[in-house]
Amino acid sequence: MNWRTGFVLTEPADSLDIIINEVLFNPPPGGVDFVEIYNNSEKTIDLQNWALMNSTKGVITPDHYVLAPQQFLAITSDGALLKNHYPSMEDNTWMQAVAFPGFNDDEGKITLLDLHGKTMDFFQYSEEMHSPFLKDKEGISLERIDYNGSSNASSNWQSASESLGFATPGRQNSQHLSAAQGDDLVTVEPAVFDPGSAGTDNFTLIKCRFPDPGNMATIRIVDASGRMVKTIAQQQSVGTEEDFKWEGDSDTGTEVRIGPYIVYLEVYDPNGSRRIYRKRVVVAGRF
Repeated sequence: MNWRTGFVLTEPADSLDIIINEVLFNPPPGGVDFVEIYNNSEKTIDLQNWALMNSTKGVITPDHYVLAPQQFLAITSDGALLKNHYPSMEDNTWMQAVAFPGFNDDEGKITLLDLHGKTMDFFQYSEEMHSPFLKDKEGISLERIDYNGSSNASSNWQSASESLGFATPGRQNSQHLSAAQGDDLVTVEPAVFDPGSAGTDNFTLIKCRFPDPGNMATIRIVDASGRMVKTIAQQQSVGTEEDFKWEGDSDTGTEVRIGPYIVYLEVYDPNGSRRIYRKRVVVAGRF
């Protein structure tokens, strides 16, 4: 039976309607753990008296809290600390739990329970699930790759990308599964731009849309003579959907000359396989 919370018609949740989507269990110094959940259904669901459980059980909120379809919610023990580390979080994307269970820094279990104590989702995490490229795993969250994939398949979890701050509480994961295919994995838009223009097209975006998560990338700009003029990224962990801006500047901070350039992108996946992409871009003149 449906019930109303305020003016919103809500529905009872079934298992995996709401899923565990991201976990930071080994926060940075001065930081705080969080568990992000995601409404992977078309239902509007009331989280009143839902709980997270590890070795102890912690009620998220005793009050009505409506989670809309496709909505993210980062749950933590200290909202001020979380907001301090991730200032771009919007206010409606996080919640300070009434009671938040502690999580071990190396491995542990997270159970999401509804108000009746029924398991909605369960995730057994380990620091070994992080990217093999990482030397230090502190302050890096584990992100779910596929909403519909298994919650406990290690292949469905990946370290958050460096370019997005190693965590994405309250928003789409950096390692969310991309539908990119074929030659459109890397594009440069616009292909011709004028850094000195006062209007549009005064920079270009290198758009990466990888079908698999957990990649490391090096992106360089090379001139027509093969000389490297700008390093955009150097062995940087990247998500499945990343955009990198180039404003026509060199590594020395000066503006490059007019003419053609090559965007050279070198990508390594977690298995060590190497892929090379070369895309042409032109720095236009003044008018």
